[in-house]
Amino acid sequence: MLISYVLRLRADELALGHVVGEVEAVASGQRFVVRSMEQMMAFLMETCQGESASVLAVQPTYGEA
Repeated sequence: MLISYVLRLRADELALGHVVGEVEAVASGQRFVVRSMEQMMAFLMETCQGESASVLAVQPTYGEA
């Protein structure tokens, strides 16, 4: 399963070695402002778990009528 994200980073901060911007989970539209790699990874892990649960809830059960 692939989960899509949009990552928008401020070029001026990135040039200084800082991660500052916004990350968006495409499926849910949920957005989060990030100011570090740790914040970005926390958002990715949180939304990844939520997206996985959503996909599993709608998966068909094979072999059942």
